[in-house]
Amino acid sequence: DIPDVDEVIDLLAKGRMHSLGLPFLAGLAEAERVASLDDSEWTEDRIRKALVFYFAYPHVDYKPSWYSRLLRTHPQTVADVQIRLAKATLQKRIKDCNTNLWYLAHDLAHRPVARLSAIPLLRAFPPRCRQERFAILDNLLWAAVQHADACEFAQLVARKLSLNSMMPTQRAHWFAAGCAVAPDQYAPQVEDYLQTGRSEERIRHFAAFFCPPNKVSFSFEQMGVSVLALLTRLTGRHFGPYEFDEGYVAMDASDLVLRFVRCLEANPSQAASEQLASLAADPSLERWHRELTLAADRQRVIRRDHSYHHPSVEQVRCTLDDQTPANPADLAALVTDRIRQIGDRTKHGNANTWRPYWNEDTHGNRDRPKHEESCRDALLDALRPALPPGVDAQPEGRYANRARADMRVAYGEDCHVPIEVKKNNSRDLWSAPRAQLIANYASDPATGGHGIYVVFWFGADRIQPPPSGGRPKAAAELQEQLEATLTDDERNKISVRVIDVS
Repeated sequence: DIPDVDEVIDLLAKGRMHSLGLPFLAGLAEAERVASLDDSEWTEDRIRKALVFYFAYPHVDYKPSWYSRLLRTHPQTVADVQIRLAKATLQKRIKDCNTNLWYLAHDLAHRPVARLSAIPLLRAFPPRCRQERFAILDNLLWAAVQHADACEFAQLVARKLSLNSMMPTQRAHWFAAGCAVAPDQYAPQVEDYLQTGRSEERIRHFAAFFCPPNKVSFSFEQMGVSVLALLTRLTGRHFGPYEFDEGYVAMDASDLVLRFVRCLEANPSQAASEQLASLAADPSLERWHRELTLAADRQRVIRRDHSYHHPSVEQVRCTLDDQTPANPADLAALVTDRIRQIGDRTKHGNANTWRPYWNEDTHGNRDRPKHEESCRDALLDALRPALPPGVDAQPEGRYANRARADMRVAYGEDCHVPIEVKKNNSRDLWSAPRAQLIANYASDPATGGHGIYVVFWFGADRIQPPPSGGRPKAAAELQEQLEATLTDDERNKISVRVIDVS
C-alpha cells in the first residue's frame, strides 16, 4: 500500500498528501529509537519511498541518522528523488516543499548529492520567477560553484545568460555566479551589464548573491586582482561604506566592497599595489578614499615583508667585512653610520664644516640658516664620497602615490633607503617620522621598512615645541625626544640622526 515516488508527486500536485506518509516516517523514527536501524539491507524501492516522504512532508529539526547514511552510501538515489521533487516545485506543479536545497550549498555532508543535483536543477530553473525564489536560485548556484564541474557549470551559465526571456534582476545572480566560477571570462560581460539599464538595482542583486546569509566555501582571492579591482569600482561607485539606512541589501553591497578591498590588501603582488593606487585615485570612489588609501598602505607593508629574503652566507660575509650592502637593513645601517660620522665632523671638526648650512654676511659671519633643500644638498655632497662603490645617493627619491623623499640611497634596483630631511624649526618636525617617512616611503618593498630621519640643529632658539614635554636644549636631547615618539618596532627600522650645525 506504500506509494512510489511518482504517486506521491502526483498527489502533491493535487494539493494532497498520502495518508501513510507520516506513519511511515514515524515508524522509521521509532525503529531508530529502540534499536539500531540497519538500512544497508533496504531495497532501492524502500530507499526511494523513505526519501520522498522525508522530502515531501514538513518536519522541524528531524535529521534521522538513516538519511545521513544514505547521503554517503546512495548519493545518486538521494539526488534523483530530490531532483524529481524539486523540479515539480520549480515548475509550479506542487507548492513549496522541503527538498533540502539549502543544504546543497551550506552542508558539506550534502557535497556528493550537490555534485549530482545542482546543475540539473539549475537547468530546470525558470528564467522568470518571483523575487522570493531568488533564495532558492542562490542556494543552487552556490552549490554548483562549490561542488559541480566548473567547465560544465560555466557552459550552463552561458546558455542561461543567452536567454532573452530571463528577467534582468535574475540575470545579475547568474552573472555573479559566472564571475565566481570563471572570472576572466565573465568580468567584461559583468562590466557591460552592471553599467546599463537600472544599474543600481542590478548591483544590489549582484551583491546579494556574494553576501549569502550563511557561510559558503568560497575565496574571493581566486577571482584575481584585476577582476577584484573591477568589481570594487563597479560596486563602490553606487554604494558608500556602511549605508545602514538603505536596508540590508545596501549593507551587503558596502560589505562586499570591503571584502574586495581586503582581498586586494592581502595580495602581496605588484599588480595589487597598482590596482589599489588606481582605485584610491578614482574620483568616482571618493566615499571610499580613506579606506582605499589605508588598504594601499597596508598592502605595501605586506608586499615588502613577503618579498624579504634572508641573506646568503656570502652576503653576510660582505656585511661583516663592511663591503657592499647585502639587503636594505644593511644599507640603512651603513648610511646611518656615515651620517653619524658626518655629524661628528660637523660638530667637532676644525674646518668650519657648518658653513654649507648657513648664509653668511659680507664679513663671512653666519647670518641665517639656508633653505631646507640647500641643507639637504650639503649633506648629500658630504655623504656621497663616504659611500662604497655601487651605492648611489640621489635627491628626491620617488615612491608610491607620487610621494617624494628628500633623499634616496640605493644599491641596485631592489635595495634602497629613503631619507627625510628637516630643519629643527620645521612645522612638521615632530610628525614627519611617522606621517611622511613611515607612511609614504618606508612602506615600499625595496626599503624593507627602513628609513632615516635627519634633522639639522640650528640652535635651541629655533626649535618647534614638542607635542608634550619641554623644548630640547641641545641636539642630543632632540634626538632622544624624536626617538621616543617611535614605538619599539618602529625604532628597529627607522633611524634618527640630529646633526648639530649651530
